Amino acid sequence: MFQRIQVFLGRALTLEAEDLKREEGQTVTEYAVVLGVLIVGLASIVIVLRTGISAFLTKVSAALSALIP
Repeated sequence: MFQRIQVFLGRALTLEAEDLKREEGQTVTEYAVVLGVLIVGLASIVIVLRTGISAFLTKVSAALSALIP
């Protein structure tokens, strides 16, 4: 384990500007990770705001019902 950390830190500390400038396309794995983070974030927002969303939809429903005679 210690050797793996040493190797990782050795590689991280010896990065050159050319390594950072390399432009390669994103892989499917990176897209999946980004999509997963977005889904978790959006689900968290919906859970936090669920009472407000429910109240808003109730108001919209009542307003639409009032329009129909």
